[in-house]
Amino acid sequence: MDQEIAVTAVAAVPDYSIWGLVMQADPVVKGVMLILVLASVACWAIIFEKLVRIAWLNAAVRRLAQSEDGRARGKLASRILEAGERELETEQEDSPTERRYRVENAMRLALKTEIQQIEVGLPFLATIGSAGPFIGLFGTVWGIVNSFTAIAQQKDTSLARRGAGHRRGFDRHRTRPRRRHSGSGGL
Repeated sequence: MDQEIAVTAVAAVPDYSIWGLVMQADPVVKGVMLILVLASVACWAIIFEKLVRIAWLNAAVRRLAQSEDGRARGKLASRILEAGERELETEQEDSPTERRYRVENAMRLALKTEIQQIEVGLPFLATIGSAGPFIGLFGTVWGIVNSFTAIAQQKDTSLARRGAGHRRGFDRHRTRPRRRHSGSGGL
């Protein structure tokens, strides 16, 4: 008999660990949490990839700056300079100013293409950064609505019932009755 009461009392104690709260959540809330976790993993993967790529670009720029003849250049600088050299080698009857303009445009286009390849994933980060808080808020509101629905189904919304654990905690710390002070202003 005592063992049954003990088992029932243990089963009635709610599990407030993170895993316990996740397992007790509504399927919609679990779905929201899953979406947020997957988006977080994807964002961290993009962030780490960008950190590696920026380090690689910094090294390429350093190599290009240290080379005197421009030969010891990285892939990025090579593509940009090759685009300029290809444009310079085209046979067209134009003035040196026009030729310079064509070479600059070819190099800018090559640089723009390289930068677009480097920036892949940034729109996803921006979208998750702006939508993530609202997705989380939706899950929070859904959980609160479910809590209020459960309280309403119990048909007992008294604070004495809901706040009993808090009140007992306050009563435990009060060991002696309060003294009433007279209006004389002395403590």
